[in-house]
Amino acid sequence: MLAKKKPATDVVRRIADKHELKQLLAVKLFEQLKLVGALSSDFFFCSLYVAGVIVENIGGVKIGFWAVDYLLAHEKTRQAEFLKNGGDVCFLICAVFPNWASRRTLSRDYFFQMGGALYLDFYYQTGLEIGFHMSQLFGPMVHIVREALPRL
Repeated sequence: MLAKKKPATDVVRRIADKHELKQLLAVKLFEQLKLVGALSSDFFFCSLYVAGVIVENIGGVKIGFWAVDYLLAHEKTRQAEFLKNGGDVCFLICAVFPNWASRRTLSRDYFFQMGGALYLDFYYQTGLEIGFHMSQLFGPMVHIVREALPRL
């Protein structure tokens, strides 16, 4: 007799806790960092940050999927958080949902460039290191995430 396959909802229930999911993602990203020989503190810092970004945006992004929306929100409010959120969205599109870029009238390169630029602007305005590291490691972190996610 064949064993019954567990429905996907069982898997979701097992990792329904966001903290637990973030830990699982962080472990998988760390394993990928080891595989590619990127065991530096800046990569490790970015991998922890990225695990949080993925988990926190499971229910949807804050404003939308257009980087310009975050720029406009920043211009209107002068809140640097909008720059970071825009970088996060660009990162999610490049690393987790690359097909979304093709559904927009913009290329994947646009999201790569905008993501790095938004993170760098966030760093310049706040001095928070994650903005600098994500701007510098945007492309490599996209690759690391894309390689790690199928192993979950």
